[in-house]
Amino acid sequence: QQDARPGDAVGVGQTGGIGTNNKGILPYALVDSTAGGSGISFATTDGTASAIVRPLSAGEQATTLAVAANVALTSSAVMGSGISINSLQLGSGNSLTISGGQTLTVQSGGILATTGGATINGGGPVTAGAADLIFQAVGNTTVNTAITGSGGITKAGPGTLVLNSQNFATGNVNIGQGTVVLGGGTNTLFAAVLVG
Repeated sequence: QQDARPGDAVGVGQTGGIGTNNKGILPYALVDSTAGGSGISFATTDGTASAIVRPLSAGEQATTLAVAANVALTSSAVMGSGISINSLQLGSGNSLTISGGQTLTVQSGGILATTGGATINGGGPVTAGAADLIFQAVGNTTVNTAITGSGGITKAGPGTLVLNSQNFATGNVNIGQGTVVLGGGTNTLFAAVLVG
């Protein structure tokens, strides 16, 4: 539960309204709407006049890759052409494969892997541009493609983040919780500062 004052929590990325799949999120915050832990979602807020921080609703997430959307994949998917989305949530055991030469841009920086683990594969990079990519690894997350951009990489959540490729994000690397495995060799990260 977030104790927020009006104006404290501002959505990042897209600015869609309540009920739209391009609703801004809080990529650094997760909300679980169930007692058993199966309702994990990125947090959002209903605007500066509201002190309520809540999970994204079903109508605020697309279940397939869609431009500018909060994407919650419930099965594995292949990205055939470059796309810019707001956030990415990978369900248990799912993967996203990026076709060669294509770029996945995550505008808010938020990538969530739920329990059971998830994988991002491919021949094209993942970027948030100037924003940090924020990996919320509730389950283990493996990234088998490059991370680029002038933003950094933030790792949160108890799961393990495995980076199996050279990464060219030039911002700071922040490890808030869990483990980061550099599986891409001695040149896995080219970060400005490692914080953790």
